[in-house]
Amino acid sequence: MPSIMDTPANRAAMPDEDHNRWVVPADVAKVICFLTSDEATIINGAAIPVYGRA
Repeated sequence: MPSIMDTPANRAAMPDEDHNRWVVPADVAKVICFLTSDEATIINGAAIPVYGRA
């Protein structure tokens, strides 16, 4: 459940927003990699918030 992602499209659509608070796509990828790893096999049916610097 990421908040606003820091992408070129979002920056163009919301140029006056504070981009420093947005989630970097690479950080979301890290969470996804963890959730698909053997270390996360105990996690089931969870919604994981990824809010960045909110």
